[in-house]
Amino acid sequence: MKQAYYKVGKVKAHEMALPLGSLIHRVLVFLLIITSLTLIVMQRNDNALVQNLRMALTDTLTPVVNVMAEPMRAIGDARNWANDALYTFSENRILRAENAQLLHWQTVARNLEAENRALRSLMSFSPTKAMSFTTAKVLSHAGGAYSHSIVIGAGTEQGLTPNMAVVNEVGLVGRVIEVGDHTARVLLLRDINSRIPAITSQSRERSIVSGANRSALQLNYLSRQHSIAPGEAVVSSGDGEAFPAGLHIGTVQHQNGHLSVIPAADWDALEYVRVVHYNAPSKP
Repeated sequence: MKQAYYKVGKVKAHEMALPLGSLIHRVLVFLLIITSLTLIVMQRNDNALVQNLRMALTDTLTPVVNVMAEPMRAIGDARNWANDALYTFSENRILRAENAQLLHWQTVARNLEAENRALRSLMSFSPTKAMSFTTAKVLSHAGGAYSHSIVIGAGTEQGLTPNMAVVNEVGLVGRVIEVGDHTARVLLLRDINSRIPAITSQSRERSIVSGANRSALQLNYLSRQHSIAPGEAVVSSGDGEAFPAGLHIGTVQHQNGHLSVIPAADWDALEYVRVVHYNAPSKP
C-alpha cells in the first residue's frame, strides 16, 4: 500500500510541476511585456523620476541583453572568420599562381642571361684576317662509350663544310664531320677518332693530339728527345692547312710517367660554339 501510495504521489507531483513551470513561463513573458511597455512609456516622458527609473531599468537589463546577445556575436564572429579564411585561401591561391609565373619568367631571364653571357664570351675571341665565324647553338649531345659528338644548329645554308674547326670561348672543341642544310655533327676532341696536329707553346714540340674516350687527350708521335714540360699550353699547329694555327687545345700534364693534355673546353657544358671559316694563306 505504501509503495502504491508513493507512486501515486510521485505522479501527482509531476503533474503539478507541469502547470507550475507553464505558469512561471507565462509570468516571465508577462513581466517582459510590462517592462517593454513601461520603457516605451518612459521613453516619451521627460520627468526626472521617470528618467531615473528608466536608467535604472536600462542598467539592470543591459547585462541580461548582453548575455543573451553573446551567442549571436559568437555566430557573427565565426561567420566573419570563415569569410576571412575563404578570402585568404582564394588570395593565397592567386598569389601562388602569380609566384609560379614569376619563377617561370625568372628562369627564362636567367637562361637568356646565360646565353647572352656565353655569346659575349664567344665574341671576345680575336680572329685573324684569314678567319671568320658562324655562331651556332648546341642542339644535342650524341655520346656513348665509343662515340662523342654534338649536333649544332648550322649547316650548308650557313656555309659549313666537313673538317671545319669548331671552338668555344676557351679553345678548340672539335671538327665538323657531317653537314645538313641547317644542322651539322661535330666530332669532339675526346672521341677516339679525333686527330689534331698540334704544337706546344714553349718547347715547340710537334705532335698529334688524339682522343681516348676519356677526359684527358693523348700526345702522339713525340720525338724521343722532346723537352715538353707539364703546364705548357698545346695549340693547333696548322699542319695540313685544315685548321688555322694557334687554336688553344689544352695544357700538358704528367701523370703515371706519361704526358697527356687536359682539354681547355668543358664538353659537357657546351651551349654555343663557333665554326671557323678558314682560308689558308696561299703559298708563295
